[in-house]
Amino acid sequence: MDGFFWVMLAGFMGFVLGRKSMENELLGKAEGPPREPGTLSDRARVAMEDAIRRGSTIEAIKIVRTDTGAGLKESKAFVDAFAAKRAEGRKGDPIS
Repeated sequence: MDGFFWVMLAGFMGFVLGRKSMENELLGKAEGPPREPGTLSDRARVAMEDAIRRGSTIEAIKIVRTDTGAGLKESKAFVDAFAAKRAEGRKGDPIS
């Protein structure tokens, strides 16, 4: 009976850990330790720029956090700095 419990527990833990890894892969979440927000993948950078262009700052922060695993504070600071730099470059642009 005692051996059965440990076998079942090990099987359950393997299922849970495997499922979490699969979810991260399917959702594109970063695995491992958090990276700096500036190290976005190309796909995430394009999605973040699109979200900022549409005025969806919260979505842009979520994209940065999902891709890098960085915290909320760091991701928000990165998105805000990126948006400010983008706005600064468009000050004299009549098309913006």
